Amino acid sequence: MKKLLSLLLALLFLCSAFTALGEGTAAAPGEPIAKGDGIAPEEKVLLMMRYEDYCGDRQIPVYYEDLVRIAGVEGKDGGNDGANSMTEYGDRIIFWYITDSSYVYYTFRRTPEEDVWTTEQWASQNIDRAKWEGISESELLPYLPKADTENMEAFTADFVPFMGKKTGHIKLTYPKGRWNLSPSSDNVSLNNSWAGELSNVPYIEIRSQVSEERVHLNKEKFENLVEDLPERTIAGVSFKCRKYKYVSEIIEYYAKLSDDFWLTVKLENMEDLEGTEADLILKSIEVTFD
Repeated sequence: MKKLLSLLLALLFLCSAFTALGEGTAAAPGEPIAKGDGIAPEEKVLLMMRYEDYCGDRQIPVYYEDLVRIAGVEGKDGGNDGANSMTEYGDRIIFWYITDSSYVYYTFRRTPEEDVWTTEQWASQNIDRAKWEGISESELLPYLPKADTENMEAFTADFVPFMGKKTGHIKLTYPKGRWNLSPSSDNVSLNNSWAGELSNVPYIEIRSQVSEERVHLNKEKFENLVEDLPERTIAGVSFKCRKYKYVSEIIEYYAKLSDDFWLTVKLENMEDLEGTEADLILKSIEVTFD
């Protein structure tokens, strides 16, 4: 009997020791992760919504800490009630409020392998969609993930413009694993592989042209055309810039690099803001001729 009692006491000691070791770690499945009241300024809540929408379109994971960083305050934990994707992993629903009747809420899924909480879905109540959709990418820039400069891959090709004679040698680098590259005889295109089959996939096209006429071939079909935008230096040359809609939203740079050799660089569904992957790709472009 004494041996049995001693064994039970030993087991109780071990259990209490393991419990103590677990204190201070990340929330276990089913435990709240938000410790605040979720009350935040309207501009911060709108920025959170635009950030989630931007990252969702590009298959970029959004973590609880990302939204806290934008809002400046912790959310209010809503427990496991109300969402459709709650699971045994302890998914949570977290609220941020502008007022009692105007708020946004997110479902967070805990990934056991990484022990992090990422957004699964989100919705809002009494918040004007036009307000957050109108927020530009430049306003998101301080919060967006920085490009991985340590994991770049080089690409080189020979471009001969359609009906042209001069060959240009194009060299660039791009983030390995995040972009699909498709070269041809007169152009190379890159699309963001994280964005899957979404219709607004970020896309870059670098194309050689034989003349200025070819550069402006479909200009009459451009919608919402804005010209004379700030020029950008690419491959050591100053490129003119225009913005328009032609099926998708496009920023296009173009310049004459040599006789019978023009180059256009199109960015679809994205901007080349400082420090972004598009910015790094454009900065890496080099062009040489025989």
